[in-house]
Amino acid sequence: ERCSEIYPDWAERIITDPQASDKTLVARSGNKAIGFISYQLSKKENYASVPLMAVAKEFRRRHVLSTLIEAGLSWGAVNHLTWEEINVLATNYPAAQAVTKIGFRPALSSTTLHCWLDE
Repeated sequence: ERCSEIYPDWAERIITDPQASDKTLVARSGNKAIGFISYQLSKKENYASVPLMAVAKEFRRRHVLSTLIEAGLSWGAVNHLTWEEINVLATNYPAAQAVTKIGFRPALSSTTLHCWLDE
């Protein structure tokens, strides 16, 4: 639960703080942001990774995420990136399905353990 509490702050920083990501694409409906995908460029290699992406609950299953991913692939092509990677939680089945429908395939799996040292 505490890990999930971090996501709203992380999402806000990615969208508003230029230091938090190298590129962020935002989907809108009118003046309302309904989804985003952020990219971090590798400092050593010519690729970008997606540390965080999200779509508002009421706009899910409307191809918002796949549209953002496709826009990110276009951005990568224009910027001559060699490849892009998207990190998805193993239990986030809708996001994993959207990513694989576009053509991404799992390359590796890892487990992140969180710890709060002040407790």
